[in-house]
Amino acid sequence: MKFCTNCGQKISAADKFCFSCGTSVLQTEETSASLEVTPQPPRKSLFSKKWVLITSILAIFIISGSVVFGFFIQKNPKELYMLAELKSLKQTADDLNEKYGEDIEFQEKLLENPSSSEIKLSGNLEIDSQNIGSEVEIMQELLSKSALIIKSNQDPTKKASHTTLEVEMDGATAADLEVYQSDSQVGLKIPMLYDQFFYLNFDQYGQFMRMIDPYYEGPETLELTDLELEELKLSDKEIAKLTKRYATFFLKELKEENFTLEKGVKYEHDGETLKVRELTFKLSPKETERLVMGFMDLLIEDEDLHSIIAERVTKVAEKVNQGYEEDLVETSEIKEELKDGLEDMKSQMESLQYPKGLESVILIDSEEQIIDRKIKFMLAEDGGDIQFLLETKDVPLEKDNRYKEFKFEVAPKDKEQGKLVLTYTNDVSEKKKVRVEDAKYVFYFEDYGTVEADIEFGIKSEFKGENSGKQSINRDFELRLGGDEFYDVPVINGSIKQSKDISVKEKYSIQNFDIELNVEDEYESGTIFLSLDTKTNLKEKVKLPELNTAEGRNIAELSEYDVYEISEDIQYRLEEIFSDYGLGYY
Repeated sequence: MKFCTNCGQKISAADKFCFSCGTSVLQTEETSASLEVTPQPPRKSLFSKKWVLITSILAIFIISGSVVFGFFIQKNPKELYMLAELKSLKQTADDLNEKYGEDIEFQEKLLENPSSSEIKLSGNLEIDSQNIGSEVEIMQELLSKSALIIKSNQDPTKKASHTTLEVEMDGATAADLEVYQSDSQVGLKIPMLYDQFFYLNFDQYGQFMRMIDPYYEGPETLELTDLELEELKLSDKEIAKLTKRYATFFLKELKEENFTLEKGVKYEHDGETLKVRELTFKLSPKETERLVMGFMDLLIEDEDLHSIIAERVTKVAEKVNQGYEEDLVETSEIKEELKDGLEDMKSQMESLQYPKGLESVILIDSEEQIIDRKIKFMLAEDGGDIQFLLETKDVPLEKDNRYKEFKFEVAPKDKEQGKLVLTYTNDVSEKKKVRVEDAKYVFYFEDYGTVEADIEFGIKSEFKGENSGKQSINRDFELRLGGDEFYDVPVINGSIKQSKDISVKEKYSIQNFDIELNVEDEYESGTIFLSLDTKTNLKEKVKLPELNTAEGRNIAELSEYDVYEISEDIQYRLEEIFSDYGLGYY
């Protein structure tokens, strides 16, 4: 058994490259060989240390170049195609981690550790119209002086939390509420509406539900789920096993004659010309059908995959079931149902035809990264033909700039019948510590010459900062809704100014958002201003209050008269509140 010199993954004798990172086995072997030195008896050096160092550097440069060149010329089109797809996938994961790695890791920590947080939301409303009613003016006045503050302490290890919500007016508390939760009960208190808090013991859940629905037959006890994200993740062993199994399948099923390579292809984009290699993967209709059905057979026969899915479905079912009297479905039963479902799917797919087979064309640069991809195929059943087209671009431009695009189109063979198109484009430019992304999202749906929907959302973002955890971000956006489904909908545009300071190591997250939202049509326009400030700290432990049931009302034990009395009291207080702020109450 060999090991990859790049990532340490096990490599079998039959493997031509590492399925984990894409490193060539040839490269692994030559690198390993270059590290094996035959012991020699010591002797006096003929050169000074300086010349030995220079000579060694030159030797390493020549040997490394030979290894890389040898690796390059010995890759056939099939291996090159597979490796390019693998590298492209890895690059996408690396880009995602670089942009949002700190954010994602901090959110994962929140699911595992005690924390405290505070959120403050304030805003205002401006309407450019001469016909503003008095109630709108009052609303503007209230919004300009008010703020919503949410404070929360939570401990996922104890399934407990305490949250307070306050509405401030001119810095004073105008309204508030509290929510308590433990592993055995939940409580809610809204002082402005009722003096006592309401609570429910989880072991009285069935009793409470029958107050609402006399025919309720669900669980008697409400159980909070303790399912953690880690329980659903694939282990490294599972990932390695699945990756190798399915990679081996495609390496075996896809023949070398299905791949062709053309070198020195000129590729033009936005006035720039690149020299690339073009790899074409093509299957005939029969070969496509054989590949699809073979893949379905592999899914049906893959006991490991069935077990992985069934075990996780069982875990979720155990948490969601929450005391239902019926027996939970066993893992073995889920595996059987999964296999039966796959067999049914295969049976239904047997009627499908692939009139044009499958064609995929990728263009790769000198780093073997995919800069352009086109995948085309057609499905036919009962005389109806549907064409599918997938296009992606990731084109390197001057000064570390890139152009990215994703396009998915579905259309009947007769395009006059209509089409559905999803498009994403993004011009990315980077300079020192500033990255600018000019992105556009388009959804287009046409049915027999009528444009039902033509939705376009554009957003230009400027990121400043050394890493994903500490950045200032300015965004300008515009949303246009067109087509018959969105007739005469006003244009929506605005801006978002965001600052974030997130540190998993220091256990804190501070983020601020200033949002401006403009809505306008040919008659009037308005602007909504929102300010959102958040602060979260990860802690070793948090102090959570306990419910004092002697001062509360158990909602599972309220009589009809209690409910009537409470409703009357709440209605009376609401009338007073609306009257105090000059608002009508209906």
